[in-house]
Amino acid sequence: MASFSAGTSERGSAPPARRASEPRNRLSFAEQHALKTSPSRIAALNENVRRLEQLLADPDFYARDRTAFAVAGAELANAQAELSAAEEDWLRLELLQEESQGG
Repeated sequence: MASFSAGTSERGSAPPARRASEPRNRLSFAEQHALKTSPSRIAALNENVRRLEQLLADPDFYARDRTAFAVAGAELANAQAELSAAEEDWLRLELLQEESQGG
């Protein structure tokens, strides 16, 4: 039985790990799907932000229902954060796709 020491390297052993700077060949299926669906998701998130902004822009809303105003404000903050994350993810995927296509 052959034994191998930790420092020994042989040809035919496991391939070296890919460096982080090396471009990937292509996007995974999940990344391709996310890239395809991102524009419609971003549009829906933009619409939700716009709707909440309009709701909060009503000068009488706070006086009518302070609790609903607070809830809408929290929803707006969450929607804006989700929109920002979706846009960043879309941009990351677009850059990965460009890299995988060679430019």
